[in-house]
Amino acid sequence: MPDLPRSLMDSLDEALGLLSDFASNQPIPESEIRSPAKLLEQCEEICNNRLEPQPVRIVHHFACTGGTLICKLLATMPNTLLLSEIDPLSQIMTRNRRSPAFAPTDLIYGMRVALRPADDAAVIEVFTAGLRALYTQVGSIGQRLVLRDHSHSHFCTDIAIDARTSGGLLCIPGQERLASFRPLHDR
Repeated sequence: MPDLPRSLMDSLDEALGLLSDFASNQPIPESEIRSPAKLLEQCEEICNNRLEPQPVRIVHHFACTGGTLICKLLATMPNTLLLSEIDPLSQIMTRNRRSPAFAPTDLIYGMRVALRPADDAAVIEVFTAGLRALYTQVGSIGQRLVLRDHSHSHFCTDIAIDARTSGGLLCIPGQERLASFRPLHDR
């Protein structure tokens, strides 16, 4: 296999080495060997008896708390889709109305920079509908959805915190949350 990069070959050799530590020198009895047809039946049974839908996981973090590293690690987990820096109510991208960015696939951005901008309630409704569709699609293929919010939009802009509509990622039902923070004595 000379076409494969050397690092891939090294990784495969290392993985085989780890597996060989668990291998037994004893032959496997015929009764324990499953035919491919039985394995396929087992896979179909598992797919037909899926567990309850997984909750949406949300990661909240502020600058210099390790949130970026945590999210990069979470994104590498199997069957995980992580969307980073999500905040449907953020107005950071819409500050410059004279020359708006080109974002033809971003409905919320389009709603914000339109001649008659949509209000927060409409933005949350569109965001929630899109998120619901994404959640359904991700769940149908056995993945978990993780959202990393954009705390900077909440606390580090000229929009007063109490002026923001409550909502954003709070509008998602069935969620589990993780927050990273930095102790006061560490500053």
